[in-house]
Amino acid sequence: MEKILNKNQIGKTFFIHAPDSIKAGGILEYKITYLGSIQIKGENIRFVSITSYAGNYEDSKRASSTITLFNGNKRIGYYYVGGAFDSLPQILNTNLMIKYADCSQTTTISFKDSIPQDIYVRCTEDGGDLYSFSKE
Repeated sequence: MEKILNKNQIGKTFFIHAPDSIKAGGILEYKITYLGSIQIKGENIRFVSITSYAGNYEDSKRASSTITLFNGNKRIGYYYVGGAFDSLPQILNTNLMIKYADCSQTTTISFKDSIPQDIYVRCTEDGGDLYSFSKE
């Protein structure tokens, strides 16, 4: 992860295949994208989208995604946000913007003053999903 963070290339996606996963009887792959950083109380907090794909066979893989936060290169926690993103979250000023392809709403989450304990990602006018921040 340190190599990806050190490249500091916003929007650059890296694909990593865990070679030992086949020996263990399955498939494990990672899609990692650096989203950018936000200054929060003098700290440079870096945001990374990480999607893991796991399954017994290529056509049975399932996705699991997090938005992981780093202070420098040290992981401080993450939001588990379900399956794979069709459209990656974006950093705009001090906000994280999330829009799922199959949803009609865009969610803007402010990180101006702190890291929110919970984020609510809207999908429709009437609903969405609540995700909690898990600290390291």
